Amino acid sequence: MKFNQRWVFAFWVYFGILMSISMSAYLRIITTEISQVLKPGGCFLFLEHVAAPQGTLLRQLQSIISPIWKVIGDGCHPNRETWIALENAGFTSVTYERFDAQLPIVSPHIIGVATK
Repeated sequence: MKFNQRWVFAFWVYFGILMSISMSAYLRIITTEISQVLKPGGCFLFLEHVAAPQGTLLRQLQSIISPIWKVIGDGCHPNRETWIALENAGFTSVTYERFDAQLPIVSPHIIGVATK
């Protein structure tokens, strides 16, 4: 990887982290903006807390607390189904693994790569 490519990579990693936490338009951005700026074969790396499975007590709690959480968390959504937006964003490949980080409210998590 060349020096300039490292800076671009570092920027997009930082941008992705920032976006996932603080921007209410995050799903629109990953479905349009990021897939547009990546070159064919380019990768978007992501680590996200996502909604708990439907019907679980944690999912109910996430849904109840979401309106308050968005205000105190600068637009963060504890019940966001980000994996669905990534799968429908037009990437040629989206692979991720779900894991539980044992954090209250903001769990489970997904980590993965979306390739253009």
